[in-house]
Amino acid sequence: MNSPFLKSTPSDETVVIEGVFQAAISRVYQAWTEPDEMIKWFGPSENSLLSVTCDLSVGGKFCLEHKTVDNFRSTIEGQYLEIEPNQKLVFSWSHMVTRLDGTKTTSPISKVTVLFIEVGAATTIRLTHEDIVQSKGRSQVSLGWSATFARLRTLVNTWNSK
Repeated sequence: MNSPFLKSTPSDETVVIEGVFQAAISRVYQAWTEPDEMIKWFGPSENSLLSVTCDLSVGGKFCLEHKTVDNFRSTIEGQYLEIEPNQKLVFSWSHMVTRLDGTKTTSPISKVTVLFIEVGAATTIRLTHEDIVQSKGRSQVSLGWSATFARLRTLVNTWNSK
């Protein structure tokens, strides 16, 4: 996998993604914490999210519902574990798939830490995704986060072109 954001290898227990975004830390943090902003970029492809809900408080939950091509429902759900505005988000993460026949598959709960680091007028984001049990899951998570960071970079570039 060739991604400018991926800092770990597929065999690593923890997926590490990092990128520099040419925007103020408060603006980048807002993109991670407001549903109207998240729906614009979060996910591996354009318009991949159908809905975003989040209660940005420690113990608050979030749900990201994704479009699918095979007529099943795919959601990411989690709970905020730590929140330091403009500095850090820590949340649990679980991927659920509900098929047309009602059967559900749920990934084991993992943990995501997002650090926002001010570097002059830019923001570095360092994301670690831990406790992913299966190597196939780590590979999929690496691909997903890499694509998501690329989409965030595209959004930030639109802010800068205005």
